Formats: sequence, C-alpha cells, structure tokens
Amino acid sequence: MTDFGDHILKIQKQLAAILLLVMCLAPGVAAQPAQPAPTLFGKLFQKATDQNGYEELVRAADLVTQIPGVDAALEPVSTLEAKRRVLGTSQAIRALELMKQGLEKPVLSPREEINENTLLPEFGAFRKLGRLIAAREYVMFADGRIDSAMDTLHLGLLFAYRIQTDSLIAGLVGIAIDTLIVKQFSEHLDQLSVGQSQRLTTLMTQFMSADNPGAHVMLMEKTNVLKILEARRGLKDGAKNLIDMLEGSFEAGDDNGLGAIKGQITADPQAFNGALDGAEKRINVLYDQAIENLTLPAKKQKPLLKDESNDPGAVIFRAVSADPQKVLDKYVTVRTRYRLLAIHGLIHRYKWEHGALPGSLEVLKVPELLTDAITERKISYSVQKDRYELTSEDGPVSQIGTIKL
Repeated sequence: MTDFGDHILKIQKQLAAILLLVMCLAPGVAAQPAQPAPTLFGKLFQKATDQNGYEELVRAADLVTQIPGVDAALEPVSTLEAKRRVLGTSQAIRALELMKQGLEKPVLSPREEINENTLLPEFGAFRKLGRLIAAREYVMFADGRIDSAMDTLHLGLLFAYRIQTDSLIAGLVGIAIDTLIVKQFSEHLDQLSVGQSQRLTTLMTQFMSADNPGAHVMLMEKTNVLKILEARRGLKDGAKNLIDMLEGSFEAGDDNGLGAIKGQITADPQAFNGALDGAEKRINVLYDQAIENLTLPAKKQKPLLKDESNDPGAVIFRAVSADPQKVLDKYVTVRTRYRLLAIHGLIHRYKWEHGALPGSLEVLKVPELLTDAITERKISYSVQKDRYELTSEDGPVSQIGTIKL
C-alpha cells in the first residue's frame, strides 16, 4: 500500500470538504465574512517558547508559502532570473535566516502524540523550503559563489536531517529534501576548488557518521501504528471502524485483502482481538528488526522477512504498516549518496593537485570509503579522457541496485 500517513491525510481532507459543504447548504446559516487562513505556526503551536528550533522552521515555512509565484519559480526548469526573483524577496531572505536560527537549537516535534486524526500540515511547506535551498545552490553556483553554495548544502542537509522527528512522513519528507539538495549540488562539482573539494569530503563523512535518523523514525512509526490498533480494541464496533478507515484510504479496487477477513472479524469480537494480537506481534517483530538493522554495520544487517499469508493478523499488519524494508532501502540510498559525494570531492582534489584524474581509486588512500557497506564490493570507477563515472552497488538488501551521482 502507499504510505499510511498519506492515506490518513487524504481521508481528513475528504471529511473536511464534506463538512464545509454541509455547513454552506444548511438552511438559516448566514454567510460569514471570509477569515484569514490560519498560519502553520498557529496550527502547531499555542505560543512561542523560543526554545524549540521547530518553531523557527515552521515560521520559515509560513513565509515561503507567501511568495507570489513561488511554485513555478522553484521548478528545476525555471529560469535563473525566476530563481533570483524568489530568493530576493523579503520572505525568502527571512525564511533562510529563520532556518539557520532554528537549526542552532534543539528541534523537537510540536506534537505530543500522533493518531489517525493528527494533522501534519507543515510538511508540504517544508518541501518548498527544500526547493528554495536547492534554488539557492543553483544561483550561488551561477554567480561563482561556491563557498556560499556549500554553506547552503550544509544548511539543507541539516534541515532534512533534523525534521525527522515524529513520524514516517517526517522521515520520507526529510529523505526527499536531502535527495533534491544533493542532486542539485552534484551537478556543479567541476566548479569546486581544491579546498572546497576537501570541504565537501569532510562534510559528507560527517553526515555518514551521524546517527541514522531512520531508527528513530521507525520507532515512532511503530508506536503510532500500535496506538491506532489499540484504540479499536474493546470498542463495540472496533473492527468495522478499523476496516472502514482503512478501506477509505486505499485506491479503488485495492483492499489489501481486508475484504476476505471483514466478515470474520466484524462478526466475532474474539476473532477481532486475535487478529489485533497477530498484527501487533508482527509489527513489533518486523519493526524492531528494522530498527536494529539501522543501528548495525550494514554487513551485519539481515533481510526482513514479511508474512504474506492470509492470516487476519498478517492482513491487518500489511494494511496499516509501511513496508519496513522499503524504508530501510531509502536510508541506505541516502548514505550511499553521501559516500559517492565524498569520493567525488577526493577525485576533484586529486585532479587539482596532479593535473589529471586518478587512474584508480586506490591512489586516493581512503579504503574506508571505497568499499560498499552492504555488498563489500569496491566502488566502480571508470575514466574516459577527461570525464569519469562513479557507481555504487550499495543498493537495497533485497534487490542490489546501482546508484550514481
């Protein structure tokens, strides 16, 4: 299934639209003057504490949504002039300042807990902030301000890392922002000086050695999913409530096997409780293994074994959970991009120092970077005249793939 959090957000939007329509059609209800839309900050915080960096990040997100024409201007194919215009607005300038300030503080989730009714309104605007950062990278490179481009890369990577606080959605948005920023920067490596090449390698190795945010994200997702299931246990119509909620979030024609068990668990409370027990057991086992994998050296990680049976517990587990292996794969890919970018920095430094590309990666004398963390195979490196290609086979455990920059 697609990400469970995305399904819940879709359901919430549909219910909100229906409620609004009913209110507008109700007899005797006078039309009210339009009220200004609440800010993201107002939705997430009752008041400012100035202690939580998430507050500044949300304020920055509010600002970027106010920029006229921001979406079109931040498209990858937009013109340099359009990017300059957006970056020159007072909102963009202040947003970048707020991001820097916020990332100097602890960054904590504004939510005490998450359930199926919890709104996550800031992540769409966070993605816009990520695109704003990528646009700034582009403009800094265009202007020859390479150190500023590197500062922007660092800011964006920190932002993507620190927002991964309380849910799988937070993790996936962080990964998407990270991917966008790294891709934009990697398209301009030929502009780096020898010192900037070394700085890039140092920055990437720092992020490679940082705690993997995926472990925390998976723990929070496990907690959130278990709460959703437990909230139905003991309810008179708990099974029907759960089925209705899940069916409303699936694509047309896809019920993830729920139709086959619906009659059984809605008619028999004991069968429903047994199915919940089975689902929760599978969630605990699989998510705990995924969390352990994210904290282990890659060569000690084990492939996750999913239960594909038609057992009611397995069906419910698959319906409410994201695929932990796919989540692991995404975090492996992030770390692999860091590894490749670190090696790119070393190659460009070598080229400056020796006037030619290295004949092999061994001359770089960084064996810790040259071996894939999972496959234990060497990074593939090939040279054609004055160009080279760097490839890693450090792909997902379940399906080894090739990752390039």
